[in-house]
Amino acid sequence: MGKWCSSFVAHALVPLAFVLVLVAMFAPRHAARGATAPLSAAAAGQQAASPPELPEPKHTLLQQSQEIADQKSSGCVSCHTSEDSPTMHSTGTLRLGCLDCHTGDASVSVPPGTPMGTPAYNDAKRRAHPHARFAENERSSGNPVRSYTQWLKEDPAYVQFVNPGDLRVAEKTCGRSGCHLSEVQKVRTSMMSHGAMLWGAALYNNGA
Repeated sequence: MGKWCSSFVAHALVPLAFVLVLVAMFAPRHAARGATAPLSAAAAGQQAASPPELPEPKHTLLQQSQEIADQKSSGCVSCHTSEDSPTMHSTGTLRLGCLDCHTGDASVSVPPGTPMGTPAYNDAKRRAHPHARFAENERSSGNPVRSYTQWLKEDPAYVQFVNPGDLRVAEKTCGRSGCHLSEVQKVRTSMMSHGAMLWGAALYNNGA
């Protein structure tokens, strides 16, 4: 029994000794790398007097007034009139502007009565809407059909314009602080957000 204990202790001490040697070898290097020259009295006083920089508070859309929301939609509603809902939140408790979700330039508008498809209308549309990195993706206001990996290389501003619920930009729209933050985080890590679930289900149902 005593011989077995001695053998066990000897084998246990070998890895411990190896770790201690590594610590002794690298500790002086880290200490020297992190060492800095002492500050002068004036510099030390100036550093102590300056307050630490605090992060800017995040804007909460729940506190947004209707006036600000209208400013974010002023130019958009000159084209998108009664056929489009002002917001997907039908309760009216949340005041959102078009730019809160879709981005763009709300200062651009068309004169009242401008027919769709005219040069003035098309020019305002071009200036107000974000543009795709790949021109073929602008054929429709919906997600491009069978774009495959090209859509992953698209400009995030255009992705948000087309689909504010896209998980690459959802933290700037639905997942903002004070809104659906936890829901967006959960959906991003869900098996429904990637293709592994498809192949996993196919293998399971076929007895693999």
